[in-house]
Amino acid sequence: MTTIRWSDDFLVGMSDLDQDHRELVERITLVRNAVEDKAAPHRLLAMVDALLELIIRHMAREDAHLRRLSEPGGVEHRRRHMVEHARLISRVNSARELVAAGYAETDEWDDIAVLLTVTELIRTDFEMIGHLRREGLLHADSGTAAAGRPVN
Repeated sequence: MTTIRWSDDFLVGMSDLDQDHRELVERITLVRNAVEDKAAPHRLLAMVDALLELIIRHMAREDAHLRRLSEPGGVEHRRRHMVEHARLISRVNSARELVAAGYAETDEWDDIAVLLTVTELIRTDFEMIGHLRREGLLHADSGTAAAGRPVN
C-alpha cells in the first residue's frame, strides 16, 4: 500500500502550481482509498473523473509556463515534460476504463500515485522551475516573472 501524504517539500514556489499539487495529492489519496474500501462504482468513477479534470487543468497551467522556455535545454525539458504529461493522462484514462468496467485495483492506483508525485510533482516540475529561473523567466527567490509580473 502506497500512501502519499502532502509535504511542503513538494512546494515549487509558484502558488497556482503549489495549490494544484496539494489538491492532486489529496485527490489521488481519496481515489486510492476508495478503491481499497471498494466504494460503489459510480462514486469511484466520479472521483476519478474529478481527478482527471484536475490533472488536465493543472497540466494546461504548466504547459503555459513550459511554452515560455526558449533555450535548448529548456526546449528539450519542455518536450520531455509534455511526454510525461501525456503518459500520466494515458495511465489515468486506462485506470478509469477499468473502474468503469467494474475493475479497480489498488496496485494500479498506487502506481499512479507514485507516478504523479515522484515523476510529475517532484522531478519534472522542479526541473521546470530551474529552467524558468535559468532563462530569467522566474526570480530565484519568488514566484514572479523576471519583469515583476506574477507568473501564476
